[in-house]
Amino acid sequence: MRVPSPSLVVASIALFVALGGTSYAVTQLPKNSVGSKQLKASAVTQSKLASASVTGAKVMDGSLAAADLSADARASLKGAPGAKGEAGAKGEAGAKGDAGPTASAYASINISPNLTLTAGTDFTVLETADAETGSGTMIITTRSRAVAAASISVFKGTGASAAAADVDCQIFADSLGTTRLIGQVGRATLTATVGGGAVYGEIGLTGAIALDPGEYSFGVSCKQNNGTNSFATPSFDRGDLTVIATGI
Repeated sequence: MRVPSPSLVVASIALFVALGGTSYAVTQLPKNSVGSKQLKASAVTQSKLASASVTGAKVMDGSLAAADLSADARASLKGAPGAKGEAGAKGEAGAKGDAGPTASAYASINISPNLTLTAGTDFTVLETADAETGSGTMIITTRSRAVAAASISVFKGTGASAAAADVDCQIFADSLGTTRLIGQVGRATLTATVGGGAVYGEIGLTGAIALDPGEYSFGVSCKQNNGTNSFATPSFDRGDLTVIATGI
C-alpha cells in the first residue's frame, strides 16, 4: 500500500477543518454576530418577541402615533384645560332682513259734529271701525309694532260758560272688547271766555305699542277734566287719526 505524501495529508486536514468550521457556523452563531443586515424584511414577527421585551427605552422618539396607543394610554395623556382665550374680533353686521308685513288704518272727521264733552265722561271722538269716518278694523297676522298719531281740535263756543276747561285725550287700541292705551294723555286748556267769544285748542297725540296677531280697532277718546261741577262746556270740533303696524 502506498503511503500518502505529507502534502496530501496537510491538504486533507485543512479541508476537514474548513468543512467542520462551516458546519459550526450554521448551527451555532457567535454572540453579537447577527445584525440588521442579516435579517430579512418582516422576519421578526410579534410571536417572535418575548413578553415585555420592547420597552420605552427601545422605542425611538416620535416613532409612535396616537393610533398606536391604547385607549387608556391616550386618556392618560390628556392635560388640564388651558386658560380661556381672548374674545375674537367682532364680526361684520349681517345683511338687513326683509321688512315685515304692514297694515294701516285711519279715521278722520273734518266737519264739526258739535260733540259736547261733559265733565267726567269719556267720549270716543274718532274710531277707525266707524263706518262713516274710518277705514275699518286692522287685521294683524304676526306680532307687530303699531305706531299711531292723531290731531284733535276742541273748542268752547259762543254762549259757553265763562269758566275755563281742560280737555284730555288719548289714543287707544281695542280687540275683542279689551282696550289698551297708546302713548301719553294730551291736554288742551280752554281759557275763560271773555264776552262770549269762542276759544279753540289743539291736541297732538303720538304713541307706539306691540300687538299680537288679531283684529283691532283704533280710536281717540276725550273727556272734560274739570270735575263734575264745572260749568264749562267744551266740544270736540274735528280730528284725524292714522295707525301703521309693521311686523316685528
